[in-house]
Amino acid sequence: MKNFQIFLFSLVFLVLPKYGEAQTQMSLAECVQYGLGHSPTIQRQRLDIAKADEKMKEVKAAWMPQVIYNPAIALNIKSAEMGKKTGALNIQKTEEQMMYDIASAYYAAQVSKVQMGIIEANRDRIKQLVTITKVQYDNGFAKKTDYNRLIVNQTNLETDLQNLDVNYRQQMTMLKYYMGIPLSTDVVLSDKTDTELYKNLTTDLADVTKNSTDFKLIQVQKSMNDL
Repeated sequence: MKNFQIFLFSLVFLVLPKYGEAQTQMSLAECVQYGLGHSPTIQRQRLDIAKADEKMKEVKAAWMPQVIYNPAIALNIKSAEMGKKTGALNIQKTEEQMMYDIASAYYAAQVSKVQMGIIEANRDRIKQLVTITKVQYDNGFAKKTDYNRLIVNQTNLETDLQNLDVNYRQQMTMLKYYMGIPLSTDVVLSDKTDTELYKNLTTDLADVTKNSTDFKLIQVQKSMNDL
């Protein structure tokens, strides 16, 4: 939970950059805040709550003189207030789920990128060995089986690299989808990879999403049923 609190605290002081078609470096915090600010679902939920709030004010102003004489009106007002609270909790739940999805996609893309770098380094090393072994084989200083084995290793690494590249592109597409940023935007992940940090972060986010907001929604729903 500590990592989650630090993560949220950092967002408070974040100033969003301007995003264009050029290459855009973004930290995890920037990705999350961009998503929270551009989600059509969250914007629609906030608009619905604002409309409901204005409607409630109008109803209260019209019904308030009758409340003491008509318990049914008081009950309707309380029910409307509970509905507003439910709407606010639904927004919170949507935000928490979005934060979890973005963090998970960001982490997955980072891991794939690191793995690609490792495989590229191994491939380049094998390429050098292939060149050296080929010269040695041509001059009778290496066996053909040694040369062929290196060729197979190089081919396997190329295949692994291609597969990882496909995975990375898919993960970046999902990240941009969760953020609501145009898919044509060339996003570069600026945070350094910290496996334990991101595992703890995504776990904390998942716990918050599953336990905190869902529990509050259940309590509000129970209160509404008791009216």
